[in-house]
Amino acid sequence: MELDRFSSAQLRIQVWLFGAFQVWKREGIDWREVSRKEWHYDRAARKVFVRLLVTRGRRLARSILEDDLWGESSQRIYTAVNRLRSVIGKDMLKSLDGGYALAGQEQIWTDLDAVRDIMRQVRRREPLIVEEVVPLLEEAQEILGRGELLGEEDGTWVHALRAEVENMKRQSGRWLAQAYMQQGKWWQAREQYRMLVEGDPGDEESLREWLRLLMEEGGEREARKCYQRIARRAEEEGIKIVPWKQLGLVEQSDHMLRCKYALAVPISRSLANPTAVAVAELPTVGSHVCLALVVQRAGDEESWTGVRQRLQEELEMPLSNSQHHLSRRQALAAIAALPLAALTSRALPPAEEFLPLCAAANAACNHLMNSDGLDKAHAALSCYLPVLEQLAYTGSSSYRPAAARLAAEGKRMAGCIETHRGDSQAKLRLSLEAVRLAALSGDPGVQVMALRDLALAYYYGGQIEQMRVHLQPALALLDRATPLLRSGTLFLQAAVEARLGQPQTALRLVGQAQDLFSRKADGEPLPDFRFEEDNVIMWTGRVHLHLAERGRPYTSQARKVFEQSSRVKAVIPPRLLAEINLDMARTALIQQDLYAFSAFLEESIHLANRLGSVSLRREARAIYQQVRTGHPWSAERPIKEMKDLFTTRNI
Repeated sequence: MELDRFSSAQLRIQVWLFGAFQVWKREGIDWREVSRKEWHYDRAARKVFVRLLVTRGRRLARSILEDDLWGESSQRIYTAVNRLRSVIGKDMLKSLDGGYALAGQEQIWTDLDAVRDIMRQVRRREPLIVEEVVPLLEEAQEILGRGELLGEEDGTWVHALRAEVENMKRQSGRWLAQAYMQQGKWWQAREQYRMLVEGDPGDEESLREWLRLLMEEGGEREARKCYQRIARRAEEEGIKIVPWKQLGLVEQSDHMLRCKYALAVPISRSLANPTAVAVAELPTVGSHVCLALVVQRAGDEESWTGVRQRLQEELEMPLSNSQHHLSRRQALAAIAALPLAALTSRALPPAEEFLPLCAAANAACNHLMNSDGLDKAHAALSCYLPVLEQLAYTGSSSYRPAAARLAAEGKRMAGCIETHRGDSQAKLRLSLEAVRLAALSGDPGVQVMALRDLALAYYYGGQIEQMRVHLQPALALLDRATPLLRSGTLFLQAAVEARLGQPQTALRLVGQAQDLFSRKADGEPLPDFRFEEDNVIMWTGRVHLHLAERGRPYTSQARKVFEQSSRVKAVIPPRLLAEINLDMARTALIQQDLYAFSAFLEESIHLANRLGSVSLRREARAIYQQVRTGHPWSAERPIKEMKDLFTTRNI
């Protein structure tokens, strides 16, 4: 379920009408699904509920309800209404003169209303503003793709409603295809047009656009083959389609294609049998990005995980040769663009080739995020992640788990980027999507990573009770996870207990997490889960800091732990180092150490500015505001000298 609805205090019920019928009720801060047993297996009550829900205004005369549901006047409606009130609440269903009215959308949300609202919003934005409408239309398509509307119901009112839904589905598909075209996402646009034609072979406009894209990407032969298939189906269904010659399609010459490649010399000597560098014009990532084609067809024993491990080794040394010299950041941007090159230059490659490209790109995006490449990682992920997600939900069962794992990882990274961009709601939404995709992967480790990430979203939002609730499913899977992943998850549980003022439980969990970390096998770190010595230091220190913030005598222990970060041999990612410095500033504030406080806070804001992280800058400003006014330090020179760092220009 979309998390932005949880924030409404008025919202009490959520109803899913597409696919499996589901009703969720709010209970305190949590949501619970209403079981069939609670309805007493009474379909009449549910019929009355959904008939009112789908009616605009949500009010109907009793006679219309009776005619639509039973075809005659019936005393059953009174029993059904009483049962419905017992399930959703008496105040949710009111009696009117000769009829009934349900509470409005602010109290009862439905996925059908959500789609209708999206369609209204997009119509108000015509001509389409791509950046605004694509997320809306993708949400609408996701809801509409869940399944048939009210599959268990029948009657004229349902069929009329399904006709409305079909129109919304086709219109949103057309808008989305047009928006993808404007964004240069040719493969996604082509797939939207394909689905429109599959749904209605007589849709001439969609047929022409689909075949035109096929001509440009795969040539006339591929386009004719698809046209013939659609023509045969149309003939079987008695539908007349426009003849090929009247479509006005012209095959474009090579120089007119959107993205052309010029092979250059290989840039890597450590990768086994590297291919070559290709240069392409890719505005969304940067002009003339060098694409290091690090993935080639390999034997069956070569998995995408193996590709990522070789990529990690490659990144330990500078990519260069006698003629070309690429910085590490350039190389990372190049590798992150690999799936984009596949999508913009030709038809989608086979999954066994495309997924390794995405695996390498995810690894590169992860490295970019840990340096100062948040924008580059975001640009690359936004282009290929929708395709990965589609493969995870609708692809062949043979590669769907791998696509789901990669898509879940991509969603987690995209959520982390949104955190640094200051959009906590987007972070929560992406974390939830990652949890859903992780479930499709069937891999307990992937599920733990996604659930852990969702818990972290609540942690950084200060919602500790919610964090605790969403951490429970991850804890239930820990016995099937690696020691490293178990360690990282137990540290989060320890942080929860510390924030709730439970020192014994928190410190016991820290001990267990440290022991698991020390027992991790060589080479165990997962390619898509970084948890190193610096992470252990940060979370151990945080547990002690949270206890100190609740008045416990653990301040000196927190500082000693944090200071260990200066002795870590490996390079600590700037993103992590900024968080550690902020925690050390908080610790120094509790200890009333002015000069340590100012030094750590100043270093953290410099790192935040370097990374372009809105969230870290906000956090640093919040700490500074604690001492800027009404604090004994407010007149001290180090505090006054930091003022310029927190001007509107810098924050």
